[in-house]
Amino acid sequence: MDKINQITSPDYFTQLCKGLLCAEYHDFQTIDDSGGDGGNDGYSEAKEFLFQMYCPEKPEKADDATYKSKIKEDLNKAKTLLDSGRYKIKEWIFITPRELRESVQTYIRMEAASRGMVGIAWASPKLTELLTRHPHLRSQFPDLIHGDIEKQIANATTGIMDRLESIEDVKKIYNTKIEQNYQKRIDQAKDKMGQSKFETAKKEYELILSDLNFETIEIDPHIYFRTYNNLGVCELNLGNDQTAIDFFEKAHSVEPDLPMAVVNYALSKMLKGIPLEGLQIINDLLEKHPDDEHAISIKANILYNLKNYTELTSFLRDKNKIALVHFFEGMEKMSKKDFDSASVSFENLLSLEPKNLKGLLMNVQNTMIGMQEVIKKNPFPPDKIPHEIKNKFDRAIYCLNKAVRILDETEQKEDLEMAYTNLSGCYTVTGQYNESIAAAEAATLINPKSEIPFLNKGISQLKLGQCKEAVGSFLEYKKRGGKNPEVDGHIAFCSLRIGDLATAEKIITDLLENENGLNIDIAELAIDLYSRKLDEAKLNSLLKRLEEEYPDNSQVLRMRSSYLHQRGLQGAEELLKEALKNATTELEKMLANLELADLKFGLKEYSTAEDIYKKYSNEDEGNHSTLRYAECLFNSGQYGKLLEWANILNEIVKNKPLIKQLCAYANLYLGNLGIASNIFKELFEANPSNLQYVVYYGMCRFRLGKEEEAKKAFDAIRNRITETQDLAILSGGYAFIGEWDIAIELTFKALENDPNNPKAHLAFIFTFLRLGQVSEKDPEEKYIKAFQKSIGEFSSRFPEEKALQSFKIENGDISEMISMVDKMAETTDNAAELYKNSQAPLAFVPKITGKKPFDVWTAFIQMDGVGMKISFGSPEEAKLEMEVIQKCLGKSIVVDIYPLFLLAYLDRLEFLSKIFNKIYVHQSVMDEITETIEDKIISVRRGVKLIGKTDGQHHMFEISPEQIQKSVDLLEKIRSFIRSNKNVEIRGFSKEKDKKDKGINNLLEESTSNSILLAQEISEPILCDDRILRAHLREEYKIRSFSSQTLFIAAQLNRKLSLDDKYYLQKKLIDLNYDYISIDAYFIYDQLKNCNYSIEEIRNIISVIAKKETSMESLSVVLSEILFLLMRDNNINGKTKLDIFGNILEQIGTNHDMEKIKEGVFSNIQARFPDKLLQIKKVVQLFFKG
Repeated sequence: MDKINQITSPDYFTQLCKGLLCAEYHDFQTIDDSGGDGGNDGYSEAKEFLFQMYCPEKPEKADDATYKSKIKEDLNKAKTLLDSGRYKIKEWIFITPRELRESVQTYIRMEAASRGMVGIAWASPKLTELLTRHPHLRSQFPDLIHGDIEKQIANATTGIMDRLESIEDVKKIYNTKIEQNYQKRIDQAKDKMGQSKFETAKKEYELILSDLNFETIEIDPHIYFRTYNNLGVCELNLGNDQTAIDFFEKAHSVEPDLPMAVVNYALSKMLKGIPLEGLQIINDLLEKHPDDEHAISIKANILYNLKNYTELTSFLRDKNKIALVHFFEGMEKMSKKDFDSASVSFENLLSLEPKNLKGLLMNVQNTMIGMQEVIKKNPFPPDKIPHEIKNKFDRAIYCLNKAVRILDETEQKEDLEMAYTNLSGCYTVTGQYNESIAAAEAATLINPKSEIPFLNKGISQLKLGQCKEAVGSFLEYKKRGGKNPEVDGHIAFCSLRIGDLATAEKIITDLLENENGLNIDIAELAIDLYSRKLDEAKLNSLLKRLEEEYPDNSQVLRMRSSYLHQRGLQGAEELLKEALKNATTELEKMLANLELADLKFGLKEYSTAEDIYKKYSNEDEGNHSTLRYAECLFNSGQYGKLLEWANILNEIVKNKPLIKQLCAYANLYLGNLGIASNIFKELFEANPSNLQYVVYYGMCRFRLGKEEEAKKAFDAIRNRITETQDLAILSGGYAFIGEWDIAIELTFKALENDPNNPKAHLAFIFTFLRLGQVSEKDPEEKYIKAFQKSIGEFSSRFPEEKALQSFKIENGDISEMISMVDKMAETTDNAAELYKNSQAPLAFVPKITGKKPFDVWTAFIQMDGVGMKISFGSPEEAKLEMEVIQKCLGKSIVVDIYPLFLLAYLDRLEFLSKIFNKIYVHQSVMDEITETIEDKIISVRRGVKLIGKTDGQHHMFEISPEQIQKSVDLLEKIRSFIRSNKNVEIRGFSKEKDKKDKGINNLLEESTSNSILLAQEISEPILCDDRILRAHLREEYKIRSFSSQTLFIAAQLNRKLSLDDKYYLQKKLIDLNYDYISIDAYFIYDQLKNCNYSIEEIRNIISVIAKKETSMESLSVVLSEILFLLMRDNNINGKTKLDIFGNILEQIGTNHDMEKIKEGVFSNIQARFPDKLLQIKKVVQLFFKG
């Protein structure tokens, strides 16, 4: 194992490379790179090779992107040198210590080809080969030599000599300087043959032969033999069989008894088409020299030529030539079209000899021939090629890339051009179109006259939508004699796409008819042509003819369907279903299905389209169906399913702009703003012309509480935009974050840009109106004039626009406005009445009235008749809620928006984080709070005046700035708590709402609705202060829940809250009209003492137990306890005690039977003092009588 791939010193690596290249190429020019290499680390003028060396100091950190960046930079420098005329560059060779990944090597070839060069990568295997070839360098780099390399170097010369002896049999010793010189020149040329550089060797031998023919003295015939023989070998390897025959016969005539001469003479017989003569000659030789390697090889080829496979296999096995056995077995099976078995044989050969060039090329040829009919009969789209077929082509591509490197290094141009051509074809089949183009261009650089590379290139360009370039390639193909009958159709198709209707029409007219009648493929192009030219006569005639001649043809049915759909006519879907039924191949079925899906997609029937696209989508390559499937999921609101599916996509597919965009919006709609903002930022960075991305990024950051980040993003693009749409989009972003001065400036610019655009007018009008609300100073004069003109003329200029509605006030008549107020008041009163009567949840009210949840809560806690329905007051309810709380203490909960209002008002928000480790708040709750704050901040400056209706009368209500500021302070307290408390986490959803859910949640305002769904999704209980809603959550959604009241009680029981604090909070709940509040005699008596026994001051507390809903049992217990506490209290006299109890009874008596209450109280006290029956009776009688 060599150590070259472990080098990390650039200087050392460069020294090694230059040493090896100087030894390998006699004209190698080293460059002084002290002032920068200028893209040239070394150059061979004879070879026209330009070398570039690169050794990363930290190779483990050098990824594909690092190498590609370096390659591109150096190739640009090489192109500059090439264009300067000072250098002829045929091959650009990039040398690294470690072998590059296949994708990087492909990148080198593509980039180099685009600049007119052949790109090649060398690494440690090639450098090791050079080090082996030039052992004198060993002493300069001793640390690179391992034991096995030492052995390889030591055996290198012996190996070559063995090969020479086996080929030439005898190498003579000459005394004359002339013959010694010829011997040396022959040996030097033979070295080139040893490197498989047959073109170079041939030229050197031709010079030797030319010099020999001019010699005047007698030269040893063996010199001629070696020259003729080796020229024959060169010509044979270069594909020039007849010339090779001539040289082999001349060699044999010079040395007829030399084994090598005899072997190649036998070979010449086979090449001349008389293999039996050759077989007899070789058999005679093998009797004398049974182990002659070359003779064995030639006999094998002759037997294969004779198709004598049985004798061939037996002969090779006897000689233990297993690799050759596999090769010829593969050839035999391939000739019998048993391509799978042939592939096994070639793979067996390559397992023994991985760099066997013939094995690599025949393995590829076997695949291409074997798959030709399969692909022709089933022209699979690249992403739908069955895995077993794709695997074969992937293997062929691997073998071809390997063969390309070997052929290039050994200067076998003809085979190299063929390998590049085949590589281009394989890339085309597998959908790697850019790679196919690069390979085709590499082939044409070697042989510009070859037509097939232009065909492959044209097809790949067509597939990439490069229709103009494709036409050029197809024309070059035809110019070189290409006869593929489909090419003219390709040119017609591309001509239509680039608008060259004249060319398309000429070709279509010539090809429309064939010997079998109409050419259906060309007819499809003709329909497109006639539609574009509005030639209805030809179009209708052609369609009618197609229908008559091919009534059941699947392709024709699809064409007719497409025509109907484009014209908006009925029947398109029925024809597609018929096409699907009549399809005879999988491809036809797929095309019919996909056209049906496209039709359904256009009709917004996403569920039907979704199923079809899913069937044909490809998560690894991202075809049309993959993208459309994503759109279906998004458009049908299946955001969670979309994101879950996106996670299984190949990274390249996942990062396609459309997929990323859909994922960004899906996360936005689900409330996952952090993820959404990151994706929007990435999208904008990739496509800075799309301002929508940066605006949504800013909105997300703002909603996450990152106001500065939002403004910074908007400011970065503010001065770069001029288009009306972009100005309006960015204005909306600034408006969203409250920067109204900038928003009005941008909408004004948009209006100036496009005064006839109603959307520009609307954006300016609404922004101006909002600015008037939020700004303390008057707008600039230009804005006022523009507003007056715009709004004054809007209805007459744009009568079709309904976004701007108004009502008239003439001669002081405000009846139209009063009518609107009445409708709003009626809606509000109806909603409040439903809640008051426990017929609807609290969150139903803002949903139906359009009011903010905070405004509803503020109004209801001040309305004695409505209040907040926090509890039913039943023991069962209290028990269930207490069990829920006890199980989640120190754990996680979700909190609805209304408990946040209450806890902020009570200054107890931090209390939550003391009880629970994690408090989840849905993003919509945060958004609602922020939006309410923004609305109220606008009102703080001037206060608010409202027209309302109460008790049938219209009134003007005024809310002072000071009152509004208090609301803002309370809401800011909530927002600060959510943002800053480490126990609080803002969450979105992982999936969309269930559309099948027809329950009460659909009737609720968004923040409460989403809080419930979040609790359901993450299986956590929810803190909710709506008794009606909690009952529905238990029964309908199986969601655990509890109220703030029960939380206070549980906290006190668990010593998280003192008894005094609990009493304080219970009192506040009663003051805020929360109902029903669970209180006992000790609480009532505590409040009584706190107000110095003033019964008037606790009337609202007594009213809680005085309600008619209070059971007689509960009432009796509380009153007996109060009576007992009064009797024991020595701080007040008897008369005061009687007055207090009498006032309590009077308040209770309005809803309850006093006699039953008295019986209940007596019974409870008697139970406590059973031995004082008469005394108890007198006391009770006294207090009730008093």
